[in-house]
Amino acid sequence: MVVVGINTGEESSPRDKAQAFQQKHGLTYPILLDEQAKVSVAYRVKGLPTNVIIDREGQIRYIEAGFNPEAVTQKLHELLGQ
Repeated sequence: MVVVGINTGEESSPRDKAQAFQQKHGLTYPILLDEQAKVSVAYRVKGLPTNVIIDREGQIRYIEAGFNPEAVTQKLHELLGQ
């Protein structure tokens, strides 16, 4: 499993804002920048943040707007059969 964050929608200092968010929430995975919002368009993101789980075949298995780590963890356990 690979976890990445993708920062989009920042008008000024996107890298600094992404790093601040990462530190504030103790996130250990990399945060990538999507300054042209290509990822947001591709996954039809309606709100920020949005959590997306994509399986190894490239199928979206979970998508939810908002920062809800517990829901993501629960869905991962479900998908992994745990």
